Amino acid sequence: AWLVGGESGVGKSRMLDELRTHALVNGAQVIRGQAVEGGGMPYQLWRDALRRSVLSTELSDLQAGVLKSLVPDMDILLERPILNPPELDGQAAQQRLVLTIATIFSQAAQVQPLVLLLDDLQWSVESLEPLKAINRLVAENAILAIGTFRSEERPTLPYELPEMATILLPRLEPDQIAKLSVSMLGTAGEQPQVLDLLQHETEGNTFFLVETVRVLA
Repeated sequence: AWLVGGESGVGKSRMLDELRTHALVNGAQVIRGQAVEGGGMPYQLWRDALRRSVLSTELSDLQAGVLKSLVPDMDILLERPILNPPELDGQAAQQRLVLTIATIFSQAAQVQPLVLLLDDLQWSVESLEPLKAINRLVAENAILAIGTFRSEERPTLPYELPEMATILLPRLEPDQIAKLSVSMLGTAGEQPQVLDLLQHETEGNTFFLVETVRVLA
Protein backbone atom coordinates (compact mmCIF):
# COMPACT_ATOMS: atom_id res chain seq x y z
CA ALA A 1 0.00 0.00 0.00
CA TRP A 2 1.52 3.28 -1.17
CA LEU A 3 0.48 6.90 -0.69
CA VAL A 4 1.89 9.30 -3.27
CA GLY A 5 1.80 12.99 -2.45
CA GLY A 6 2.87 16.21 -4.06
CA GLU A 7 1.57 19.57 -5.12
CA SER A 8 -1.01 19.98 -7.85
CA GLY A 9 0.55 19.46 -11.29
CA VAL A 10 3.62 17.56 -10.12
CA GLY A 11 2.64 14.38 -12.02
CA LYS A 12 0.68 12.15 -9.63
CA SER A 13 -2.24 11.38 -11.95
CA ARG A 14 0.10 10.82 -14.89
CA MET A 15 2.02 8.34 -12.76
CA LEU A 16 -1.21 6.44 -12.10
CA ASP A 17 -1.91 6.39 -15.85
CA GLU A 18 1.52 4.82 -16.47
CA LEU A 19 1.05 2.31 -13.64
CA ARG A 20 -2.34 1.33 -15.06
CA THR A 21 -0.77 0.55 -18.43
CA HIS A 22 2.05 -1.51 -16.89
CA ALA A 23 -0.38 -3.43 -14.68
CA LEU A 24 -2.73 -4.31 -17.53
CA VAL A 25 0.15 -5.41 -19.78
CA ASN A 26 1.41 -7.67 -17.00
CA GLY A 27 -1.94 -9.39 -16.49
CA ALA A 28 -3.38 -7.60 -13.46
CA GLN A 29 -6.90 -6.28 -13.13
CA VAL A 30 -6.97 -2.54 -12.51
CA ILE A 31 -9.69 -0.75 -10.59
CA ARG A 32 -9.59 3.03 -10.37
CA GLY A 33 -11.47 5.44 -8.16
CA GLN A 34 -11.38 9.20 -7.73
CA ALA A 35 -12.56 11.51 -5.00
CA VAL A 36 -14.17 14.82 -5.93
CA GLU A 37 -13.81 18.24 -4.42
CA GLY A 38 -16.46 18.86 -1.82
CA GLY A 39 -16.79 15.14 -1.09
CA GLY A 40 -19.54 14.31 -3.59
CA MET A 41 -21.91 11.52 -2.60
CA PRO A 42 -21.16 9.29 0.42
CA TYR A 43 -18.27 6.94 -0.35
CA GLN A 44 -17.84 8.68 -3.71
CA LEU A 45 -14.33 7.26 -4.08
CA TRP A 46 -15.65 3.69 -4.27
CA ARG A 47 -18.79 3.97 -6.40
CA ASP A 48 -17.26 3.51 -9.86
CA ALA A 49 -14.67 1.07 -8.52
CA LEU A 50 -17.36 -1.15 -7.04
CA ARG A 51 -19.45 -1.14 -10.22
CA ARG A 52 -16.41 -2.57 -12.01
CA SER A 53 -15.67 -5.11 -9.32
CA VAL A 54 -19.14 -6.61 -8.97
CA LEU A 55 -19.05 -7.67 -12.62
CA SER A 56 -16.03 -9.90 -12.04
CA THR A 57 -16.63 -11.12 -8.48
CA GLU A 58 -19.07 -13.67 -7.10
CA LEU A 59 -21.24 -11.76 -4.64
CA SER A 60 -23.59 -13.27 -2.10
CA ASP A 61 -27.08 -11.81 -1.84
CA LEU A 62 -26.10 -10.16 1.46
CA GLN A 63 -22.97 -8.58 -0.01
CA ALA A 64 -24.89 -7.33 -3.02
CA GLY A 65 -27.61 -5.94 -0.77
CA VAL A 66 -25.10 -4.08 1.40
CA LEU A 67 -23.43 -2.53 -1.64
CA LYS A 68 -26.73 -1.60 -3.26
CA SER A 69 -26.69 1.76 -1.49
CA LEU A 70 -23.53 2.63 -3.44
CA VAL A 71 -24.41 0.76 -6.65
CA PRO A 72 -28.14 1.45 -7.16
CA ASP A 73 -28.33 -0.58 -10.38
CA MET A 74 -27.00 -3.72 -8.70
CA ASP A 75 -30.06 -5.72 -9.85
CA ILE A 76 -29.29 -4.92 -13.49
CA LEU A 77 -25.54 -5.57 -13.17
CA LEU A 78 -26.01 -8.97 -11.52
CA GLU A 79 -29.13 -9.84 -13.52
CA ARG A 80 -31.04 -10.97 -10.44
CA PRO A 81 -33.23 -9.24 -7.85
CA ILE A 82 -31.26 -7.92 -4.89
CA LEU A 83 -33.07 -7.32 -1.61
CA ASN A 84 -32.09 -4.69 0.90
CA PRO A 85 -29.99 -6.11 3.79
CA PRO A 86 -31.27 -6.35 7.36
CA GLU A 87 -31.28 -2.91 8.95
CA LEU A 88 -28.55 -2.00 11.42
CA ASP A 89 -28.09 1.11 13.52
CA GLY A 90 -25.63 3.86 12.54
CA GLN A 91 -22.11 2.69 13.38
CA ALA A 92 -22.90 -0.99 12.90
CA ALA A 93 -24.25 -0.33 9.39
CA GLN A 94 -21.14 1.66 8.50
CA GLN A 95 -18.84 -1.08 9.77
CA ARG A 96 -20.75 -3.67 7.75
CA LEU A 97 -20.41 -1.55 4.61
CA VAL A 98 -16.68 -0.93 5.16
CA LEU A 99 -15.93 -4.62 5.74
CA THR A 100 -18.02 -5.63 2.74
CA ILE A 101 -16.12 -3.27 0.44
CA ALA A 102 -12.78 -4.60 1.70
CA THR A 103 -13.95 -8.20 1.35
CA ILE A 104 -15.09 -7.67 -2.25
CA PHE A 105 -11.65 -6.48 -3.32
CA SER A 106 -10.01 -9.31 -1.38
CA GLN A 107 -12.20 -11.80 -3.24
CA ALA A 108 -11.35 -10.14 -6.57
CA ALA A 109 -7.63 -10.47 -5.82
CA GLN A 110 -8.00 -14.22 -5.36
CA VAL A 111 -9.07 -14.52 -9.00
CA GLN A 112 -6.50 -12.16 -10.52
CA PRO A 113 -3.86 -9.82 -9.02
CA LEU A 114 -5.53 -6.50 -8.26
CA VAL A 115 -4.09 -3.00 -8.67
CA LEU A 116 -6.24 -0.41 -6.93
CA LEU A 117 -5.57 3.19 -8.06
CA LEU A 118 -7.21 5.95 -6.00
CA ASP A 119 -6.82 9.59 -6.99
CA ASP A 120 -7.25 12.83 -5.01
CA LEU A 121 -7.55 11.33 -1.54
CA GLN A 122 -7.21 14.80 -0.02
CA TRP A 123 -10.96 15.20 -0.59
CA SER A 124 -11.97 11.92 1.07
CA VAL A 125 -13.46 11.61 4.55
CA GLU A 126 -15.64 8.53 5.15
CA SER A 127 -14.15 6.94 2.01
CA LEU A 128 -10.87 6.50 3.87
CA GLU A 129 -12.39 3.86 6.17
CA PRO A 130 -12.65 1.14 3.47
CA LEU A 131 -9.13 2.01 2.35
CA LYS A 132 -7.83 1.48 5.89
CA ALA A 133 -9.51 -1.94 5.93
CA ILE A 134 -8.01 -2.83 2.54
CA ASN A 135 -4.55 -1.70 3.68
CA ARG A 136 -4.70 -4.31 6.43
CA LEU A 137 -5.37 -7.00 3.82
CA VAL A 138 -2.67 -6.28 1.24
CA ALA A 139 0.01 -8.37 2.96
CA GLU A 140 -2.14 -11.50 2.65
CA ASN A 141 -3.64 -10.84 -0.78
CA ALA A 142 -2.43 -10.07 -4.31
CA ILE A 143 -3.38 -6.40 -3.92
CA LEU A 144 -1.37 -3.31 -4.77
CA ALA A 145 -3.13 -0.20 -3.44
CA ILE A 146 -1.87 3.21 -4.54
CA GLY A 147 -3.46 6.49 -3.54
CA THR A 148 -2.52 10.05 -4.45
CA PHE A 149 -3.10 13.30 -2.58
CA ARG A 150 -2.24 16.96 -2.84
CA SER A 151 0.24 17.51 -0.06
CA GLU A 152 -0.41 21.25 0.12
CA GLU A 153 -4.12 20.67 0.78
CA ARG A 154 -3.94 17.83 3.30
CA PRO A 155 -0.42 17.42 4.68
CA THR A 156 -1.67 15.25 7.58
CA LEU A 157 -2.98 12.44 5.35
CA PRO A 158 0.07 10.16 5.81
CA TYR A 159 -0.63 10.21 9.56
CA GLU A 160 -4.26 9.30 8.91
CA LEU A 161 -3.19 6.31 6.77
CA PRO A 162 -0.20 4.90 8.70
CA GLU A 163 -0.38 1.51 6.97
CA MET A 164 0.61 3.13 3.68
CA ALA A 165 4.21 3.92 2.79
CA THR A 166 4.47 7.55 1.66
CA ILE A 167 6.29 8.90 -1.38
CA LEU A 168 6.41 12.66 -2.02
CA LEU A 169 6.97 13.66 -5.64
CA PRO A 170 9.18 16.77 -5.86
CA ARG A 171 9.34 19.34 -8.64
CA LEU A 172 11.75 18.58 -11.47
CA GLU A 173 15.40 19.53 -11.10
CA PRO A 174 17.12 21.56 -13.87
CA ASP A 175 18.66 18.45 -15.48
CA GLN A 176 15.23 16.75 -15.49
CA ILE A 177 13.66 19.84 -17.04
CA ALA A 178 16.31 19.65 -19.77
CA LYS A 179 15.54 15.98 -20.49
CA LEU A 180 11.82 16.64 -20.75
CA SER A 181 12.40 19.69 -22.93
CA VAL A 182 14.56 17.73 -25.37
CA SER A 183 12.07 14.84 -25.46
CA MET A 184 9.34 17.27 -26.54
CA LEU A 185 11.22 19.84 -28.63
CA GLY A 186 14.19 17.91 -29.96
CA THR A 187 17.57 19.68 -30.15
CA ALA A 188 15.83 23.06 -29.85
CA GLY A 189 14.99 22.06 -26.30
CA GLU A 190 18.68 22.13 -25.40
CA GLN A 191 19.09 25.85 -26.04
CA PRO A 192 20.14 27.66 -22.84
CA GLN A 193 17.59 30.43 -23.34
CA VAL A 194 14.81 27.86 -23.66
CA LEU A 195 15.88 26.04 -20.52
CA ASP A 196 16.21 29.30 -18.59
CA LEU A 197 12.71 30.29 -19.67
CA LEU A 198 11.25 26.94 -18.63
CA GLN A 199 12.96 27.06 -15.24
CA HIS A 200 11.84 30.63 -14.61
CA GLU A 201 8.23 30.18 -15.77
CA THR A 202 7.49 26.76 -14.25
CA GLU A 203 9.91 26.29 -11.34
CA GLY A 204 9.92 22.58 -12.16
CA ASN A 205 6.16 21.97 -11.94
CA THR A 206 5.57 19.23 -14.50
CA PHE A 207 2.08 20.33 -15.59
CA PHE A 208 3.16 23.94 -16.12
CA LEU A 209 6.29 22.73 -17.87
CA VAL A 210 4.41 20.61 -20.39
CA GLU A 211 1.91 23.40 -21.09
CA THR A 212 4.72 25.93 -21.57
CA VAL A 213 6.59 23.64 -23.94
CA ARG A 214 3.40 23.18 -25.97
CA VAL A 215 3.13 26.95 -26.34
CA LEU A 216 6.79 27.17 -27.39
CA ALA A 217 6.33 24.34 -29.89
